[in-house]
Formats: sequence, C-alpha cells, structure tokens
Amino acid sequence: MIQFVIKGFAHIAAFLERLADRETLRTQAKLEAASKLVEQANGHRKLAFQGRKVATALRDITKVD
Repeated sequence: MIQFVIKGFAHIAAFLERLADRETLRTQAKLEAASKLVEQANGHRKLAFQGRKVATALRDITKVD
C-alpha cells in the first residue's frame, strides 16, 4: 500500500516537473520577445533624439535674425 502511494507521489512529481519545464519554456520565449521589443523601442528613442538634434540644428542654421 505504501509503495502504491509512493509511486503515486512520484508520478505527480514527474507531472509537475513537466508542467514547470513547459512553463519555463513559455516564459523564456516571452522574455525573448519582450527583449526584442525593448531593443526596438530603444532604437526608436535614439532615432527620435537624433532627429530632434538635427531639427534644432536646421532651425539654428535657417534662423534669420
């Protein structure tokens, strides 16, 4: 009887381990996707900053006093 209970717990533990592995893979995939989005956002932010600098420089050049 005790061996039956121990085997049951072993099966439950193996099942929970598989679930944890699947969830880990899903989480890693989502983290990679989020990392790519952050990288893109940083690129856009850098480009916008450079655009503002260029716009300011052009305004200064074309400014007529």
